[in-house]
Amino acid sequence: MSEPFYLDAEFWVTVSFIGFVLLAFRPTFKAIATHLDARSAQIASELAEARRLREEAQALLASYQKKQQESLREADEILAAAKEEVALISKQSENDINQAVEKRMKSAMEKIAQSETKALQDVQNHVVDIAIAAARAIINDYLVNTGNDEIIKQTASELERKLH
Repeated sequence: MSEPFYLDAEFWVTVSFIGFVLLAFRPTFKAIATHLDARSAQIASELAEARRLREEAQALLASYQKKQQESLREADEILAAAKEEVALISKQSENDINQAVEKRMKSAMEKIAQSETKALQDVQNHVVDIAIAAARAIINDYLVNTGNDEIIKQTASELERKLH
């Protein structure tokens, strides 16, 4: 039979080598573990910073989107107000034009009426002048034939004054 394994020298050399390696590398493992923990903390810090920046960016984006919507709403309100003002100005201009046309028509009608009245007056005056001249000629012929020149002149002047 063979000896038990713990009595074998190779076994103890192996155990000693493993123990030596463990004891020798223990501070190295601690240093590696510390370095890995520090790296892990740094990564966690960077992730937290990235989350914070992301949330800040989302808040900023939401703020800009809200401002954009407010600006669009304000632009729509301004546009609607401008359209109403244009419609009002257009209606006012149309009313002003209609009033100006009515005034001109009224003025033209008054001028036409004045011209008609003046023309009628001129025609009447001309007819009266013709009638006076004809009456004067008839009366003059009659009175010249009868011999009353003084009465002719007085009657002609009175007739002219009464007809005008």
